Amino acid sequence: MVPALPLGAFVPPSPAELEALSRTAAEKLLVLLAPSGGVAGSAPATVALGFGELQARCQAFDVQNRDGGVGVAIGVEVTGPGLAAPVRDVNAAPGATLDEALDHAMETWMQGFYPPLRDALGDDFVQYAFAVTQVNNETEESTTWCVYQSILQLATAAGVHEKLAPLLQQPPIFGRFIEARALPPLSGQELHTLKLEVVGEDTRTVRTECVFDGQPLATGAEIFKDFPWPGPGLQIFRQYWVLLSN
Repeated sequence: MVPALPLGAFVPPSPAELEALSRTAAEKLLVLLAPSGGVAGSAPATVALGFGELQARCQAFDVQNRDGGVGVAIGVEVTGPGLAAPVRDVNAAPGATLDEALDHAMETWMQGFYPPLRDALGDDFVQYAFAVTQVNNETEESTTWCVYQSILQLATAAGVHEKLAPLLQQPPIFGRFIEARALPPLSGQELHTLKLEVVGEDTRTVRTECVFDGQPLATGAEIFKDFPWPGPGLQIFRQYWVLLSN
């Protein structure tokens, strides 16, 4: 049950209300994960993903009144064996009601880091999207990494989607990382995570978030600084990857 928050003039939620929203978000995530083996986690507001001994902890950060509805920001942090660092992601989602906004936030997360984590660590075989080989210049040993990716998430002004999508598929976004030599050395860990989110209307307004193993990756953020935006209007795209040593 979604906790009731004050209506009318916006009143920032209290820590107790945010904690209650975090638990509700985890309950919604559990419903989404139940068909694939997800179960309640060992701590409040956590869910065991059902593979790789990974657990996801939900945390509500903010609630805002919007015209005709409400917006909510929910963070999900995945921890467990084999991860180079906790996998964190925050999704802000709108809805006509708070319950609907929470549904949208959790469904958005399910389209982000979850699919490549499941594909890389789950029991079912899933063909990886790319393979990357790095060579240690000192030992001359090579390591190949299988790259699993999420769908490309797009949000654009009317009429822009048809122009933007082809630009991001040829070459694919991960291919741009390889061409730009933007990835750091991958040795030393079994699994790495990568996220890219780009928001803007043109090259003057672009804002890029690129995160590798939980840390900002400046070389990745530079890739789209001169991107030929098809505009006009706000355009947002994001994609997630998991790299698993073979």
